[in-house]
Amino acid sequence: MKTKTYQPTIEDRIVQQSVVSVLQPKFEELLRALQIILWNEEMTIKQKRKQQKKIKRAKEKGEEYYTPHRLQKMQNAWNASS
Repeated sequence: MKTKTYQPTIEDRIVQQSVVSVLQPKFEELLRALQIILWNEEMTIKQKRKQQKKIKRAKEKGEEYYTPHRLQKMQNAWNASS
């Protein structure tokens, strides 16, 4: 038994193109937002690794990473941002 394949009509193609024209900008905005979120997450991970390396190097040198001066600068930055 043969099954018939559906052949889209010109009206079907017009409707399809109209739907694509309406939805495409919305999806592009969504994709751009997702790209920004993923980039931010990647940067956060890189920054955490970099911070951990700095702390590790300071410990290897026998230095204190979180000095009172550094803690004060961190506190000032936190206060300025809030």
